[in-house]
Amino acid sequence: MAAVSRVLIVGAGISGALTAALLRKELSHVHISVWEKARGAGLIEGESPAGHSLQNFVCPKGFSALVKHFLSSAAPVDVKFESRVVSITKHPATTTDQLVVSTESGHQDTFDAVILTVPVPQLFLLEGDIPKMLDSNKTLKEQLESVSYSSRFCLGIYYPPGTTLNLPWTAKYIDGHPCLRYICVDTQKRADPQSGQSVVVHSSVPWGVEHVEESKDDVKPIMLDYVRGLLPNLPDPEFVKGHKWRYSQARTPFPGSPGCVQLSKDPSLLVGGDGFSYSKFEGCIDSANALVAAVLHH
Repeated sequence: MAAVSRVLIVGAGISGALTAALLRKELSHVHISVWEKARGAGLIEGESPAGHSLQNFVCPKGFSALVKHFLSSAAPVDVKFESRVVSITKHPATTTDQLVVSTESGHQDTFDAVILTVPVPQLFLLEGDIPKMLDSNKTLKEQLESVSYSSRFCLGIYYPPGTTLNLPWTAKYIDGHPCLRYICVDTQKRADPQSGQSVVVHSSVPWGVEHVEESKDDVKPIMLDYVRGLLPNLPDPEFVKGHKWRYSQARTPFPGSPGCVQLSKDPSLLVGGDGFSYSKFEGCIDSANALVAAVLHH
């Protein structure tokens, strides 16, 4: 295989952004592109509360600030948002070990190596040569199909500056509730007294799975009623935003948690992310390290 000069990373979450930063550190000459289907950088969610003896860190500007930091560390990097990849094919020229990647909008480009950091179920939605690659390795396909994710919903409840919430805690996990699992006064967690008060609410995984086919707008008033029942003294919010995480956390990762797997050697097509490790920040680091090592040792 010829030296890698053009690499595409699909997905601008922690795994994708960190992979870009680590790859730039090792290969200063490589042209790195990052394509993300959303309008901005993504974020991840913790699996459970940490032990009291552990040191914890907070991102005052939100977790997406960490993603943006890693993307900045990968500079020069070509980042494209609102770019949903729909097809990956081997270049038709038999002498070229490259992959042609197409987006939903019709944009197309060619790369020496492609790294996918999307939830594993989305891999099976890709067209082009992906189905053929999966069918050629039944064991790998079955292992990929075994990866499962939890689902949950989230509310962002916003109040105008100067609002007093009168809550005796900053964040709280809720046991045994039919819907709610976690509530956090986000502005206190970030130690940002300048902005208006905001509360973040997460549903439990079982409730999220039960309602996963419903829209975030249908679920929003239901969750808000539960919040009011649990915290009846909360003032009326200025604005409420709902969000659905269909792929919230990897519940059953890829067997052996290797960090990444290879779908094609020549040309190089790799798949990684927390579905190949575990759904914590450290799992994203492990996957990014594995992906970069696979590119370097190809």
